[in-house]
Amino acid sequence: MFLLVHEKSLFNLKLCSASFLIFLMTLQSFYFMGASILCYIGAALLAFWGLIRFKVDKFFLLFSLFVVTLLSIHYVGRVFFHGVDVADVKVYLSTSAMVFLLPLWQQVINSDFAILCRSVALVILIHSLAVFAQLVYWVLIGDYLDLLGLLGGEESRAVSSKALVLSGDVVPRFTGLFNEPGTYSVVVFSLVSTYCYLIRKLDFVVLLSLISIVITMSAFGIVLSVLLLAYAFLFLGNARRLGVIFLVFLATILAVYAGVQVALVERFDSEGSGLSFRTQMLEFYYDKASVFGIGVSELPAEFVINDLGLWFYLLFYYGLFGLVLILLMGAVSLLKSKNFMALFVFGLIMLTKLKFTYPLYWFVFLMIAVRSADRNQRP
Repeated sequence: MFLLVHEKSLFNLKLCSASFLIFLMTLQSFYFMGASILCYIGAALLAFWGLIRFKVDKFFLLFSLFVVTLLSIHYVGRVFFHGVDVADVKVYLSTSAMVFLLPLWQQVINSDFAILCRSVALVILIHSLAVFAQLVYWVLIGDYLDLLGLLGGEESRAVSSKALVLSGDVVPRFTGLFNEPGTYSVVVFSLVSTYCYLIRKLDFVVLLSLISIVITMSAFGIVLSVLLLAYAFLFLGNARRLGVIFLVFLATILAVYAGVQVALVERFDSEGSGLSFRTQMLEFYYDKASVFGIGVSELPAEFVINDLGLWFYLLFYYGLFGLVLILLMGAVSLLKSKNFMALFVFGLIMLTKLKFTYPLYWFVFLMIAVRSADRNQRP
């Protein structure tokens, strides 16, 4: 009896600890000294958890060394062709540090996979409930609840020129614990698509989080959510199919009624933020593309290179090395899983604006790879 209680207490302790560390890695909008320090603290503590096991997986060690070698060669090339730039130094050091942590994270994921999977679900729920809390507060009080500002972060950008107006009231674009709806959608969608792959089904956590993305009115987040639901409907045959169809139908009707459809068209097609802006970035890339990527100093001030997704950022910044990185990580996802859903989820994450230099990208990538390595594990 004592052993059972002890094991349950240990499991709960690990669950709380893992949830806290993953939650820290998602806090990209809390800046201290000009950086998202909390993200890296969570990453370092998770690596320490793996370090105490004194065991390193050879495959991920070699993978990390190979990726860091690519990053180093790329950095030297950028210095030679574009000169020394502080931004390049930060990108190189932060990304290399994250890659070096992969073998340590792998130990935690491999040994405590069920705990980490539940932790990911808890983190998704926390972020989703934050958005629903803002929605309820706005409906009842008529004001926007800025959770990020209340907790010491910068003021969130919940109202824009493209905000919806209902009965004369501006509807805020809810941001949860982030500075803008797009950032919320990127982080939560990356987690939920990975979680959906890990459990191989749709559950309450997945549906609730996707609905929260719709509530934020993030155009790209909604498109990616529809893609994930479409894949799940075709290939994840669990008992909630009818529920998914109903919720998607209901969300669509409500969106059309509220005028979200018009807002989405404007966001994709308006000058400076829609298709025209993205087309300009693609044309600029084709004109300036090089083996070592395009220099930061050459980038027009109005361009945001991850606006087209992580895949474009890698090609834009890393050039040919970016293409190698995409193919390499996609190959690892597919070959270790022998399952196209892993590649599909990896592709969805490449379409998001998740930052390559932040821990969360490498964490979700590793969760897919390690989960693939032992397909008999069940969370």
